Amino acid sequence: MIMAIAWRITRRCNLGKCFFCRIGDKAKNSDGELSFEKVKDICSQYASSDYIDKGIKKIYFTGGEPFIREDMADILNYITVDLQIPASVVTNGTLINDNNIYSLKNSLIDISISLDGLEDVHNNIRQSKVFNKTINTIANLLENGITVDVLPTVTRCSYDSLLSDEFIRLLTKQLKGIRYIAFSQIFSLGYGKYWQSENVSKEKYKNLLQYYKKIAIDFKVIERKPKPPSLRIDCYGNVHSLSEMEGIKEFIDGNLCKSSLDSLLFPPSFFWLFNKSRYSKERIILELAYCLKDCSNNENNLSYRIIQQLNQDRYLA
Repeated sequence: MIMAIAWRITRRCNLGKCFFCRIGDKAKNSDGELSFEKVKDICSQYASSDYIDKGIKKIYFTGGEPFIREDMADILNYITVDLQIPASVVTNGTLINDNNIYSLKNSLIDISISLDGLEDVHNNIRQSKVFNKTINTIANLLENGITVDVLPTVTRCSYDSLLSDEFIRLLTKQLKGIRYIAFSQIFSLGYGKYWQSENVSKEKYKNLLQYYKKIAIDFKVIERKPKPPSLRIDCYGNVHSLSEMEGIKEFIDGNLCKSSLDSLLFPPSFFWLFNKSRYSKERIILELAYCLKDCSNNENNLSYRIIQQLNQDRYLA
């Protein structure tokens, strides 16, 4: 059963090449991106359906950097205020301005912002001097009553910074009021496929989570894992049933500029995949194995768990 709609609203980003970026090479311009009117149309189709009753209760927006779109705040307002559909946005926080914050004050939205450690570490990972802007954005969002989660990626270069007293004080004092701090390691997607060696050991990662859970008072500590089965939409309107397959033409299930949302919504089961004429078992395994190339033992990688399920699936017999 599909639990969410995950929408990569753009492949553009205003920052440099974060070495673990999940999309890899970014788009240089907005050519081909869905227009504001088309985004509204797709959201209206969602709102007028019974998807919410079936358990698909939220739309998750990612990028690139979503707020590089000048109409992103308008999109969010249309969805959360006009249609009353909750939404979530993952952002680096550097392009959210006062006008955005003012317009989102009364919306059904939560904003997740990447924060990978103290200033030198965060700026080094983001390859831009954006730490202060990111901190100010989080503080301004909280001051205006907007729900904020903080998303650190735990790597060998950020580990000590994330455990420092100064970073703890930052979270509990200056950024008091955040809802979650959601940790993750480097997923084997995009550039992350080539940087799995930068993940800390399982033991160190577990110790960090346990430490934060012990000291957390004003916020919850969670481990950020791949989302449950989702209908994934890219910025060009292509629909994918498996997030790891995004961008692979053979795994595009349709395009929302040509088909309705209703016609492309389906439970993403492996049995269904195996019985589609254009998908062979061998091709699915080949593509998933490619995703696993550099992290065959990384349990945080969705592909790893898919391979395990495939190996046990009687349809492969």
